[in-house]
Amino acid sequence: MVKDDKNIYTAKSSVVNHLLKEHFNRQQKQHFTSEKNNVLALLEDKKYKDSLEQGFKSDYQSILLDKNGNIKIDSPFKHKISHHVNVNYNPSIVNDPAYEQLNSFLSHLAPNQTKQLKAMLGLIPLQGTDIMKEIRTFFILKGVSGAGKSTLAQLLKGIFDDETQSESNIISSAQNVNKALLDEHYVDLNDTKKGKIMLWFDDFQSNSKTNIITANAGTVINGAITGVTQTGAAKYEKEHAVKLPSLIVIATNSMPQITQEGTAARMFVIDSPSILRDRSIKAKGKTISISDFVNNSKVKEALFYLIMQEASKILKMNEKQRANLFDRNHSAATNLSRLSDSFLTFLEKNEIAAPYDFIGMQTIKLFEVYKQQCDSYNVSYRSFTNQLEMLGLHLKRKNFGGKTYQKVICANSTQLTSAKMKIMRDDFEVYPDCVEKWDSFKQEFIGRLKTWHHGFSELKEKYDKNKDISMFKSFDFSERG
Repeated sequence: MVKDDKNIYTAKSSVVNHLLKEHFNRQQKQHFTSEKNNVLALLEDKKYKDSLEQGFKSDYQSILLDKNGNIKIDSPFKHKISHHVNVNYNPSIVNDPAYEQLNSFLSHLAPNQTKQLKAMLGLIPLQGTDIMKEIRTFFILKGVSGAGKSTLAQLLKGIFDDETQSESNIISSAQNVNKALLDEHYVDLNDTKKGKIMLWFDDFQSNSKTNIITANAGTVINGAITGVTQTGAAKYEKEHAVKLPSLIVIATNSMPQITQEGTAARMFVIDSPSILRDRSIKAKGKTISISDFVNNSKVKEALFYLIMQEASKILKMNEKQRANLFDRNHSAATNLSRLSDSFLTFLEKNEIAAPYDFIGMQTIKLFEVYKQQCDSYNVSYRSFTNQLEMLGLHLKRKNFGGKTYQKVICANSTQLTSAKMKIMRDDFEVYPDCVEKWDSFKQEFIGRLKTWHHGFSELKEKYDKNKDISMFKSFDFSERG
């Protein structure tokens, strides 16, 4: 990486080439390609590498964030930092009307999940830290058209984008998720070494043909949010390792269809239910026009301050607090929208009507049936169990009928689980391991998936209360996509 005219370290080819040409003599310029390759080789040599510090530089500040969550301000001419911001870090901004306007806007954008939206923004300065590997989450910002999703992206661009460069440090190189993550050219453009600080997919396509996130793209998402390098290839350059930003936000008007089960399990949905209007943003009892809000430089300053404060809070949390922050119970995803496309197809095909139907089955036996029916080559037992847990089910060891069964699918309460297992045994002689099981004596399959709905009405009348209500909530397949 080289240092540009703003003292920011970057690997953008335009910056590297400009710097080389500026310092080459006439003879060297005649052999520019070979000289450039020599310099690039040195830049890739590990013995010449120096670690960069966590933080940002403005024209007047170095804004540093240490591992304990402490924010430090220093001279812009000190410190090796790879990201520039167009605003300063200014704690006194909390006394400005712009700060109140910003909070009003964020409350409008995610009225039921404002805390999670702010925390998501706080992940921006934490790229490259172990926090992202710990959280293992990507975000869907789902809302009606005109909710203000693009307005938030515009504000972020105003803070983090270099006005002299055509590429955005916020917006993905391509708005089609599959293309951006699988085409090596676009992967290269999204390299963190080239200034990319997050991957924001703005206005992701919502029709049924283009809102599918393929299994291969899902694998890249899983890798990116845990720090796994990908392969990129720029024009006239060989394939090379690329580190994608670990913060991925997909802004869309409807839920994408996710075919990779492990990816669906890592999704956190933030809902934006209302259209942003001039009267939506308020401060001091007065409404603010959207154009005045977006064009107010103080609003961007307020947003950057909020981002740094949220990052500091996250670093100061313990592991349990961070896990709770993006717990799937806080997600706006419905029971079905959280699930992978192949798992949803499995539910519909087998007429599984509610989470209740799964209670009493041994997980591994159900997985064997699922694997036989599923055409996907990348089905894993772990991601399958994640799907069940997202429905509010629990996997526990159970002693039943004089035998011990590992990972039996259970309800929230022991009473409902026991009642379901007994009714299946008494009425069908079916035990937890009897899931689509061939009975050689009866010469037929026992424990067909449809039969596990047995006892629904009877047990619902008795247990449909408190923590077991969700077990009896019928699946509404219109929630898909």
